[in-house]
This record gives sequence, C-alpha cells and structure tokens, in this order.
Amino acid sequence: MCRFIFLLLFMRCLHFTAQPIVLFPGDANNDGVANQYDLLPIGVAYGQEGFQRPGATLDWLPQFLPQQWLQALPVSGVNLGFCDSDGNGLIDSFDIDAIALNFDSTQTGAQPPPMPYLLPDTCFSCPKPILRIDFDRDTAMVSDTFYALLSIFYPPNVPPPAGALGIAFNLNYDPENVKDSLTKVFPDTIPGDLMFVTATNTLAKVVAGSSFGQHRLWGSGQGMNVLFFSRPLGVMELVVEDLIQRSTAVDFWMDASDFPIVNQLEQVVCPGQVLVDTIVLLDPVGMSHKNRMFGEMKSR
Repeated sequence: MCRFIFLLLFMRCLHFTAQPIVLFPGDANNDGVANQYDLLPIGVAYGQEGFQRPGATLDWLPQFLPQQWLQALPVSGVNLGFCDSDGNGLIDSFDIDAIALNFDSTQTGAQPPPMPYLLPDTCFSCPKPILRIDFDRDTAMVSDTFYALLSIFYPPNVPPPAGALGIAFNLNYDPENVKDSLTKVFPDTIPGDLMFVTATNTLAKVVAGSSFGQHRLWGSGQGMNVLFFSRPLGVMELVVEDLIQRSTAVDFWMDASDFPIVNQLEQVVCPGQVLVDTIVLLDPVGMSHKNRMFGEMKSR
C-alpha cells in the first residue's frame, strides 16, 4: 500500500514537472507585467539551477520551456522557470536585465496563465524597518542640483534570519519644481550584496519608466537576508527648475509608497514608519541663492 501511494505521488510529481512553460522574460513572478516586483522573486530564487530554455532570448516574446523546473517559490508557488529570464538554467544577477529591457510590458499569454503576485505569509515577529528620506543640506545650499538620501533603519543587533532580503518602493515627488527628465537615482552598490533596478519616467535600467513625478527603486539580496541593519539604499539627484520669477516659498514634497519588503522565505516583512524630509524652495527677486532652501523632518 505504501509503495502504491509513493508511486502515485511520484507519478503526479513527474506529470507536474513534465508540463511545459510559456514565459515572457522579465515577468519573473508571472503576474502579467515586468515591473519592480519581479526583482524580489529572482532574489529569493538566486543560485537555483534547473532546465535550460532552448533558443532563449530576452525579447518580450513568448518563450517555450519544454518542462517546468522541479522547484517553485516558497509562498507564491511560481515555478522557478519564470525567474530564469535569460534561460541559461541558473538564476543569477543576469536575469534582472530582462526586467529593465521589458519594463512595464504586459502579457496574457504565459502558461500557466499569469496570476496576481500574492504573498499571504507575513513574518509578524520580524522587526519593522524604517524608511528614511533625508535631503543633503550642503548640496542644496550651493547648487540648483540637490540630493535626497534614501536609507533603511533597523534596531541594533537584529539577527539575519529576522531581517529582509529585498525592498521595492515608489518615490513620488513634486514634478512642477524640478526638471523631471533629469532626475536620477544612484543605488548604493558599493557593498556588493544587493542587486538593483531603478525606473524613471524616461529610462529603465539595471543598477528600469514611470509616470512624471515618480521614480521606482528596488533592491534585493542574492538568496539571503542582507537587510537587517541600518544602511543607505541610494541617492536621488534632483535639478531645480528656474525659480527666478517665483516670489513665494514653495514646498517641494516627496513621499514613498507601495513598498513590499520580503525575506528569503518569500514572507512579507511589515514596514515601519516612513520618515520624509521636506525642503522649501525660495527664490524671491534679489534673495541670496544660499538662502533659497531649507527643510525639516516629518513622519508620514
């Protein structure tokens, strides 16, 4: 009887893995769109190996994989064949290139069919990290180009298993008082333990756009929790529009939204506060340029 049950389970597993996959490179979670959330599954699955995809390309075209990988993401259940964007049989940092290349592209032709990327498992015991946005006062005082510092803060002595693997969020800001086409984000790649993709309204790239007044940033560890201590995530560069004709103070606003945080088990980590710095833009006629900006910290 036990042998029969084992054989039945084995045949079901064999049937499952023998099923083909049709995927679109960059849609790593198979939710129908290549966007900021696709970096997180690649981070969770990093280093896993499986079947290579014959004739693989990064083009946003249906790509046929003769059989599913033996592994799936632990919570969403998405087969890891979708995470192997370049089709070489290994999930690594090269697979995020397809996210930037195909950013915001949509599809309905995947097999299994695309489904919303849902993560019902939450790590309630994990500390809640704080996201901070601080403006660099020195650059704001001497130049029309100023910088917002993006950081994540944890309480001291958090063990790595209680931390997080990756984070994604939208940066929403006032598009009227900056030259939006010149807005850039420089991720903190120096430690080398995070993979990044960024998106503006004009450009999608690895290291992906968005509507005006919005920038998307997301970073992920490589198969392990690397967010468990306070650290910078990147720097945002903003160029102020010509304010010579403006005679009143203008609040430049910025906020962060829609940021899932996940750990290496693909569980959701609850975010804490979002602490947002503010800057007031001043340029009455004849006012000294060094007095045109100042700011204060507020909590959302």
